[in-house]
Amino acid sequence: MELPSSWRLPVGGWTQVYGNILSFATVRGAAHEVPFSQPERSLVLFKSFLEGRALPEIF
Repeated sequence: MELPSSWRLPVGGWTQVYGNILSFATVRGAAHEVPFSQPERSLVLFKSFLEGRALPEIF
């Protein structure tokens, strides 16, 4: 089965960075406590933070 060329991986969330003082992340399909409802996606954000890397634009 071939996928259409316009197909992309589903986006699990996105981030918005405001200067160098604030990064805002949303996690699609998450409830109030993100690690319980979306553990894989929250781990991506948490690892980026711990490693001092910029948050991914989409994940």
